[in-house]
Amino acid sequence: MSARHNAPVPPLPPVPGVADGEFQPAGSSILDLLHQEHQALLRLCDAAGTGGPVRQVIVAEACRHLSTEAQYLYPALRASAPAVGDMAELGLAQDVRLLVALQRLQRADGHPAEQHPAMAEVVDLLRDHVGRIDRRLAPALAAACTGTELVRLGNRAQVVREAAPTRPHPTLPVAATVRKLVDPAVGAADKLVDLLTARPTRSQDL
Repeated sequence: MSARHNAPVPPLPPVPGVADGEFQPAGSSILDLLHQEHQALLRLCDAAGTGGPVRQVIVAEACRHLSTEAQYLYPALRASAPAVGDMAELGLAQDVRLLVALQRLQRADGHPAEQHPAMAEVVDLLRDHVGRIDRRLAPALAAACTGTELVRLGNRAQVVREAAPTRPHPTLPVAATVRKLVDPAVGAADKLVDLLTARPTRSQDL
C-alpha cells in the first residue's frame, strides 16, 4: 500500500476538523488534464494544413504541454512507478527531439504548408508522444498513485502550464527541479515577444 503514496507533492496544510488523509482537494487529475491536452493537440494537427496561425498555435500549445509534463508527470512516474522509469527517461529524450522539430517549424513560419517538412515530423512525433503516454505511462501512474495525489498533481500542472514557455527551447535542462525555476522566466520572455508580434498561441486565438 505504501507504494501508492510516493508522488512528489508537498504536504497539504492542516485543515481544522479533518484528519490526515481525509481531505479531498478539488480539481482534475493530472492524467485527465494531459489526456485533454493530447486530444486538443491532435485536433490541431488535423487542421495544420489550413495555414500558419494553426501551426503557431500547435507550437505554443505543444511547448506548454511538454513543460508541464517535464515538471510534474515524469518526476511523478520516476517516484511512484519506478518500473517505467526507463520509459520516462526515453520520453524526455523524445520530447527534446520534438522541441527541435517545433523550433524548425517556428523558424519556417510564413512558408506554404507543403514547404514545411518540419510539420510532418512534428505531427508524427506528437502522435508518438500521445500514444506512449496515454497507453503506457498514464496507466502506470494511475496504478501507482491515489486519486488525491493525481488531483494535487493536476492542480500544480494547471498552474505551471499558464507560466510555461510558448516557444521551443530544446537546450533547457531536463531536470524538473531546474525547470520549475527556469520555465516561468523563459515563459514570461516568450509571452512578451508573442504580445509584441501579435502571435496566436491558443486555439481560441484562431
